[in-house]
Amino acid sequence: MTNEIELKLNIAAADIALFLAHPLLATASVAQGGRLISIYYDTPALTLMNQRAALRVRLAGTRWIQTVKIGGQAVHGLHIRPEWEVDLPSQHPNPSLYTEPVVTQLLSPAVTQQLTPIFQTDFWRDTWLLSFQGAQIELALDVGLVQSLGRDAPICELELELKQGDAQQLHALAQVLASNIKLTPDSISKAQRGYALYRDICPM
Repeated sequence: MTNEIELKLNIAAADIALFLAHPLLATASVAQGGRLISIYYDTPALTLMNQRAALRVRLAGTRWIQTVKIGGQAVHGLHIRPEWEVDLPSQHPNPSLYTEPVVTQLLSPAVTQQLTPIFQTDFWRDTWLLSFQGAQIELALDVGLVQSLGRDAPICELELELKQGDAQQLHALAQVLASNIKLTPDSISKAQRGYALYRDICPM
C-alpha cells in the first residue's frame, strides 16, 4: 500500500499553451507523455462507490495496472488516499491478487462476481518531475474525456503529486504556477466525475 498525496487543479484549455511555456518545466529532470485509458469497475448497485472505494484497470503503454483506492480525503484540492496496485495481463480485473485484509474484505466474492465496467477515462498525460524547495513533485497535465453510457465530460486538469517532501510544497508550487495562469483547486476526482456521468447527475 502507498499513500497518494496530490493537489488537483483545474486549468482552462485556453491556458495550456501558457502553462507549457512556464520556465519551471524547463528545470524538470524527467519529462514524458502518453495516453492513459482506465476502466472503472463496480457492481450494478455501486457497492464500491457507496463505500468510498474505486477499482480501476489502466492501460499505460503496454502495461495493464489494477488499482484499488479506499477512503481518503480531499480538502481544497488536496487528495490523500491509500492505494494498492498490481499488474494484470489484460483489462479484466482480478481482485484475488490482493491479500491485504482491508481490500479482500471490500472485494468479497459476492462483490467480485458482480463487477462490471461502469465508466472509463481516456486522456493524454504529460508529466514532469520537478525538484522544488527540497521536495520531489510529479506534475501531470491531463487532457481528455471521462465517458459512461454514451455521455462524456472533459478532463483538463493539473495534478501535483508529492513524491518526496512535505505537502506544503504542493501548495507553494501551485502558487508559483498560478502567478500568470488561472488555476482552481478541485476536490472532485476523475472517479467521482465518472460516477456522476453514470448516474446522470452533476458532481458536487
